Amino acid sequence: MTFGYGECYDNKAMNYSVLMSVYSKENPGFLKTALNSILNQTLSTNDFVIVRDGSLPDSLNEVLNEAVKKYPEIVHVYGYEKNEGLGYALNFGLPYCRNDIVLRMDSDDFSFPNRAEIQVEKFVEDGVDLSSSQILLFDSDPYKSIGERVVPLTAEEIKRFSQSRSPFNHPSVIFSKAKVMEAGGYKPLLYKEDYFLWIRMIQKGCKVNNIPDPVVAMRINPETFFKRKNKSVYQSGKWLNRYMLKTKYIGRIRYIKNGMINFMRYHLPNWLVSKITKRYWSGSKDQSDPNPQ
Repeated sequence: MTFGYGECYDNKAMNYSVLMSVYSKENPGFLKTALNSILNQTLSTNDFVIVRDGSLPDSLNEVLNEAVKKYPEIVHVYGYEKNEGLGYALNFGLPYCRNDIVLRMDSDDFSFPNRAEIQVEKFVEDGVDLSSSQILLFDSDPYKSIGERVVPLTAEEIKRFSQSRSPFNHPSVIFSKAKVMEAGGYKPLLYKEDYFLWIRMIQKGCKVNNIPDPVVAMRINPETFFKRKNKSVYQSGKWLNRYMLKTKYIGRIRYIKNGMINFMRYHLPNWLVSKITKRYWSGSKDQSDPNPQ
């Protein structure tokens, strides 16, 4: 397997790192596409940290080894033997990042060529600690969108939005490594690790915003709608809702509403979950609607 990367790192490099986790069930072709999209940015990274979240099959190791061989000064792979989950993997990889500015990347998504140029320059210009973007949804071709996930833009809107759902699109997040570590990093809270981290960063006074540009395309499939519909995710939602109430991040009325929404998400039949999720992932900008995230 060979890579079609351009010699992008001959261009001027900005001091930002990219952080990605890979686990055994990833698709090698999707992984290669994700890697290509980062290594062909108009604003090149000088540090791409990839975490092997447990042992990987030869097909995935082949993709990673090919990238390391071609870009030994940029691509750095670390890992451990047992699969521990995304939050653990990102915490593991974060100290290896050489720069304070860190771009997140998922192993089956696609970053548009100017993603880093837009996000890094805006991140520095605005002087924020945490930001993300709108993201497009796709099933096969990232340039053929089938929907959009919309998040609020300003700090005030983000704070209000975060009282009921995650205010950042995790696949397109950019953050300060130092500020994330000061907030305690990702905690083990299934499918809510990122949301919990964002709340703690906001509580600590971190400067936040989102940009209106959709700079990442997120790959979705039928399983996307159902993988979070299980008891563990339901319990994570209950715990996080209690945390927000206990720390006075939300009031009693918001707590009750959140609990009802979490309960319904878990107990509704799959066909209805799919229908509702597709509706709210269709690009609606009505931020009063409950986000299925």
